[in-house]
Amino acid sequence: ASFFDALRMIAGIASQCIRTVDVAARSDEATLLLVLPHTPAEGCAVVVNRLRERLEGISPLPGVPLQVTFAHATFAGATLPSPERVLFGEFFHA
Repeated sequence: ASFFDALRMIAGIASQCIRTVDVAARSDEATLLLVLPHTPAEGCAVVVNRLRERLEGISPLPGVPLQVTFAHATFAGATLPSPERVLFGEFFHA
């Protein structure tokens, strides 16, 4: 198993924890973004907790613990960006 196997495993579990309107995508080698449209901070916390529970004790390499860090941001106001604009547009820059 490799780093990329671990990322694919995390992405697979994440895709089981989100709705059909949500978007999961890799932004770089080590970052998986989840865009949860129309979701308040409390809803993000629910998804993060669900992911933590499902990832607990899972590792692609025997004896090597999986370490995952979570963070979230929310957008307020009437002009929310589309998930595609967040992932591929003006909000995230290398």
